[in-house]
Amino acid sequence: VPIDSSYSVSGPNLNGGNGSNGNIAAPEFELRRYDKVFIRRQPGWELQRTVVITGEVKFPGTYALRSKDEGLADLVQRAGGITADAYPDGVRFFRLEEVPGAGEPGRARLNVDLARILSAGSPDADFLLAEGDSIDIPEFISTVQVEGAVLYATTVLFREGAGLDYYITSSGGYARDADKSRSRVEYANGSVKTANSFLFFKSKPTPGPGSRVFVPAKEPGQPLSVQSFAAIMSAVATIVILATR
Repeated sequence: VPIDSSYSVSGPNLNGGNGSNGNIAAPEFELRRYDKVFIRRQPGWELQRTVVITGEVKFPGTYALRSKDEGLADLVQRAGGITADAYPDGVRFFRLEEVPGAGEPGRARLNVDLARILSAGSPDADFLLAEGDSIDIPEFISTVQVEGAVLYATTVLFREGAGLDYYITSSGGYARDADKSRSRVEYANGSVKTANSFLFFKSKPTPGPGSRVFVPAKEPGQPLSVQSFAAIMSAVATIVILATR
């Protein structure tokens, strides 16, 4: 294979000769048996990696990562920053991950605290981007949707600090067949939280802007689960013990 000696970095007769790249190079020479030729990889070189950012940024689109240590805050800055209508808490971040047994990588959603990442005082919250990352920053939505086993499925204006019961009441309350224990809130960033109850302790998720509240209906003839039966018996036993003291 013809190749000029401008690629040579060591050896005799380094003076004289012009390489094809314009550098001073060694004169041409023939390879001999047992010679060793080293073609090294350029330090730091890699194939171009791209990520996509959409939604409420000034310049949405596909961006090529400039370095291995480029973070989400750097990408948002390159995209012109978020707009005045952006809702950072609702950001949806997806990353390509290998799925066992699947021919192609799947998309996994990652929880991202974009508001903290963009804060000047929290550089430690940022993280490195990877090939195929997808970021969508939605517009602020000042309503909460209530659907499912409620008397009137509707859209309620978001109220700061209001709990789940406020939005259920604003929709007329639970329907007769509502399964209250499995009520859930789907947040703008894609995360989901479900109401939990154990004995006398209950926890209910608090809806945020752009959330969707869904109350499932009980299945007809649904048998009592072992967990529910155990919880009821435990509650009865507690009441009996307190009553006999």
